[in-house]
Amino acid sequence: MEFVVDNELHSWSERNTKFRQSRRFTRNAGQELVDDSGQLIPPKSPPGFTHWPLLIKMLTPSRFPIWGRPGDKWQMRGAESTEHGYLMHLNRDTSPAVAELFIDTTFSLPIRWTEVNQIRPDLGAKQEVEILGLHVPPEWKRLTGMDMSEEGEDMAG
Repeated sequence: MEFVVDNELHSWSERNTKFRQSRRFTRNAGQELVDDSGQLIPPKSPPGFTHWPLLIKMLTPSRFPIWGRPGDKWQMRGAESTEHGYLMHLNRDTSPAVAELFIDTTFSLPIRWTEVNQIRPDLGAKQEVEILGLHVPPEWKRLTGMDMSEEGEDMAG
């Protein structure tokens, strides 16, 4: 999976190399599904579908349905402080699914989401998304006051 975000253009793209298709978002077009040649693939759900990739949710934490708002599907059952951040433990409100969200204190961002869904009593399915590296441009470091000695890719974790 390849993922690119452009904050200035308020756009993102997610390319699934296995299935040779991409999902992209722009303010003008909304979310679109395209094949490797750039041809639009008709959506299977209604236009304007609102499923946001986990990586977008991680870069925009308010999109996670975990903050106790009406309609949020996850409830916090605990949290712990670690050397590099906070680990939140969550329960799904309508199933026995559990999840963890790790928030890195250096970047003030969630960098790992782990979700375990029980399919049968003897079988579960695990989904994990983790940001392994962030490129923080020098001008953003200056604007935000981030104190990092590395240039280019700043590894989280």
